[in-house]
Amino acid sequence: MPDDGLVWLFPNDANGRPHSLRTRFAHDNPHWPVSSRKNALRALDLHRDCDYLTCSTFVTAVIVSRDDFRYFRNREPERP
Repeated sequence: MPDDGLVWLFPNDANGRPHSLRTRFAHDNPHWPVSSRKNALRALDLHRDCDYLTCSTFVTAVIVSRDDFRYFRNREPERP
């Protein structure tokens, strides 16, 4: 269990957008897992210990990963 006194500060970039690590670790970022199959897998791995009631990132990753990632079948293929 993380220390409640520990605060993680994720700096903004030059344009004021949150740093990319902030979006990965955020529990309120359901857009990240739906962006690609690889990000859905990463979100499942990073947020696997989260509670469904407090982590929308984990809930979204679970939903899009159901049935062998059926969510991504109707989308255009990922480009490198």
